[in-house]
Amino acid sequence: KSSKMQLWQKLNCIGHLNASFAAREGKKLITQEFIETKDGERIKLDMQHGIIVKEVESNKNLLQLIKVAKESNLQVIEFTREMLTEKDDKKLIEITKNKNLSEIEFLGVLVFGKRSIVEKLTEKFELLK
Repeated sequence: KSSKMQLWQKLNCIGHLNASFAAREGKKLITQEFIETKDGERIKLDMQHGIIVKEVESNKNLLQLIKVAKESNLQVIEFTREMLTEKDDKKLIEITKNKNLSEIEFLGVLVFGKRSIVEKLTEKFELLK
């Protein structure tokens, strides 16, 4: 919430986090490629895992979630302010490597793993409204 992101920025962040995660995890997320309608049309299926979007109060909350999720051996994908504003990966790398972790503004984080563990780690956060 403290980042004061516009709706398009929130959606951009969510899209990038999901695409980045899917690229890393690949086809193993899909249990069946498609379903077929009565008239023979194919509809590609989504993954079997739930996606819940929550909102935190501050960057501090995200940093803590990242730390605990990594310690719990969960898959963690991060999205920073520079990832939203900088389109050149070489520049992004240079900007990031000149900052300490505490200086980076995280806009989002995707946490994936055993449902009960993820739910426990995120239970204090509200659903995105």
